[in-house]
Amino acid sequence: MKLSPDEFDLRFNAERLCLAFIGMSNIGKSYTAQRLRKSHGFGLYEVDEAIQHKLGLASMQESADWMGFPYASNYPAREAEYLACESELTAEAFNSKYAAKNMIIDTTGSVIYADKPCLDILRDKAIIVHIQAAPENLAHLEELYFRAPKPLIWAGKYEPKPAEDSKQSLKRCYPALLRSRMDAYNDLADINLPASMLFSDETTPESLMDFIRNGRQKS
Repeated sequence: MKLSPDEFDLRFNAERLCLAFIGMSNIGKSYTAQRLRKSHGFGLYEVDEAIQHKLGLASMQESADWMGFPYASNYPAREAEYLACESELTAEAFNSKYAAKNMIIDTTGSVIYADKPCLDILRDKAIIVHIQAAPENLAHLEELYFRAPKPLIWAGKYEPKPAEDSKQSLKRCYPALLRSRMDAYNDLADINLPASMLFSDETTPESLMDFIRNGRQKS
């Protein structure tokens, strides 16, 4: 959803504004959502937390352990169950207690794989803000992953070769997964907010809101 500055103000003042933050895991979505929650009084709907509750999992690590790695025999079923849950609960944000006022939806890194009805609702009801990684951010994310690989949604991007062991195949496929996710986030987003802005000393909650309000939308 794209709004003019005047429409943005009308919705914000009427407590009917919704922002949905999308982007890579560990890129700063939750950090930014918490800043704006504290500074501007947004309700905050955390999809990761909702999924963990739905699946009876106590933490992100427990959720990752439940998911498993893409070479495990039970991975396809777990991935499908997780994505169905994610689609349901992301859409449910608009019926939650947080929707009674201005709201931020802190999505998961895999929101781009949610089903079409869920994504249609996001497009219709929220300004979708992509916390956009730069090349150096992607390199850092790769470094973090290979230092301690963790389970995640692969969405068909894990394609092992016969001569590879699991570590080798993860190392080859993971960069391709990140590149494909970047393209998908760009396609879904209304606004690209550079991740470099988030941790600058010059960036305040007010300047973040101004960036979004003034329609720094994709051309």
